Amino acid sequence: MRQQLDIELKLLNIFVMVVRSQTMTEAAERLNVTQSAVSQSINHLEERLGTQLIDRTIRPLALTTPGSILFDEAKTILAMMQTITTKVMTSSGRSLPNLRVGMTECFASTIGSQLLYKHLDAAKNWSVKSTGSNAHVQALQDRELDIVITSDVIDPFSYNHLKLPPKRIEQIPGAAGANQKT
Repeated sequence: MRQQLDIELKLLNIFVMVVRSQTMTEAAERLNVTQSAVSQSINHLEERLGTQLIDRTIRPLALTTPGSILFDEAKTILAMMQTITTKVMTSSGRSLPNLRVGMTECFASTIGSQLLYKHLDAAKNWSVKSTGSNAHVQALQDRELDIVITSDVIDPFSYNHLKLPPKRIEQIPGAAGANQKT
């Protein structure tokens, strides 16, 4: 008889956050839960899969081979679920519960507020960060931002390692560098 694996997305999200944070304590802070809850979740995930995912004897934490495989696949699954949720909610006319936007300081100080005001109905809660574009791309990769607005040319082929859903990195027609061939 085939064993059914019933792994919750919440466990995958905690696992990915632990790997990215490289400590369970920092992951707990970022997830707004206790370190004990994170540790228990990782232990539960390892029990469900029947293998060790993280080598806890090394600091910072290191992934085992099965852990590396799960990390790569979990990022893809979580991105797909986020895309599905967004598509379903917006297709039914509902606004998103949260929308996290990153934009350059120059954009934020000039027309950022006008753009956000025009699209207030898109989400119930907004979070806006204004920093450098490199930080935005990293935050997008870490799923800390949903949208990035930058004046820099971002070559989608240069960011294949981000494993983002298709069309996640787009250029606005008429923007600087938008007509460049890649």
